[in-house]
Amino acid sequence: MTTANEVQARVYETEVREILGKLDQSQRNVIADWLGRQHRLETEGDKGYSNVSVIVAWLLNRRYAISEANLTTALTNSLNNGKRKIHFKELPKQDRSIGPSGKINHALVSPPQEGFAPRSQTNRSYRQMIEDNRQKPETPASPAIHDDFKARAECVVGRTHAQTDQARRLFAMVPGTTTIDWEETLVIRQRFLNKQGALVRRR
Repeated sequence: MTTANEVQARVYETEVREILGKLDQSQRNVIADWLGRQHRLETEGDKGYSNVSVIVAWLLNRRYAISEANLTTALTNSLNNGKRKIHFKELPKQDRSIGPSGKINHALVSPPQEGFAPRSQTNRSYRQMIEDNRQKPETPASPAIHDDFKARAECVVGRTHAQTDQARRLFAMVPGTTTIDWEETLVIRQRFLNKQGALVRRR
């Protein structure tokens, strides 16, 4: 049977998912990095979701930029004027599970209880949610396919030597690198020659 706490946790998680949908990856990273430096602020489970929802919504509602300074401002304002409580981690309590004689105090120690599902599966942190939403790198093409596109791109021929020379000077690079994307290079060289051919036919 679903408890009231579990229902509330899902509500908070849904709120955070909606907020994530309004942000790009760089903004999510700023929030995740800021949360990683908040040692007292709750960032796990339903309390963590609630905190993130309140703080980030404060910025979005006022059209403030997502920055660490503004997140700190949002936290301060939410503490002073917010309608929903901001949750902080409890300070560690003195361990009284071991008595003065060195024996275990069984009245204070009980075996761990596992509920319907382990906490690791039901309460993911905001940072884990961001990692789940991060775009995964595509599997690179095999060397054989890469060489095939390179060979085809290097063999394109225009209607004149000049067209061929111009086409073979065109290259497409893998974004953010100096590596040639031979598949895309083949495409842009063929497109260039097709346009040249169309111009010739109209004369």
